[in-house]
Amino acid sequence: MTKRGETTPELPTHPRIYKLPEEVGAPENRVWLSEDEYQIIDDDELRRQWEKRPFTLDELADLSWELEAHRDKLPPELFAWLNKLICLHAEPLMQQEEAGPWTRERTRAARWWCVREAIKKGRKREAAYDDAVARLADTPAACGRHMMKKDYDKQQRQIGWLVDALEDHARGLLGNFRG
Repeated sequence: MTKRGETTPELPTHPRIYKLPEEVGAPENRVWLSEDEYQIIDDDELRRQWEKRPFTLDELADLSWELEAHRDKLPPELFAWLNKLICLHAEPLMQQEEAGPWTRERTRAARWWCVREAIKKGRKREAAYDDAVARLADTPAACGRHMMKKDYDKQQRQIGWLVDALEDHARGLLGNFRG
């Protein structure tokens, strides 16, 4: 019992989860689970988690600067390979940053475009929805077949007819130059 006649709260059964105000472990080794609960992670676990996560664009820029600073100490081939490796990691991140956040409009447009491309390749609409679901599976535009159909239909009503008309017109103009 505490002074006020209340029972003391029990700690969770997991040995590495603690409630405040207990101060166990360094503050930088705490992963906050809620406003008043955190989990202690040891240095080895922090290092493992850090090694698993992908590089950020800022980290790659810093790494590139460091590589450039040591350019004269490295064989030219090694410098070229390391620089290429940094660029290969940075390119998708830069493209993602340039594209901006995934808004509702961008998500709907990506879904519409994938279904449209599958239809243009000769797939029937139902199969095109499945193709688009698979193609967007690992993106923020991922969804199920029903949502893919719903977004495709809405986008097709809004701009699909215009895009189709512009493509037909462009094909007509190109036909005039061919012969």
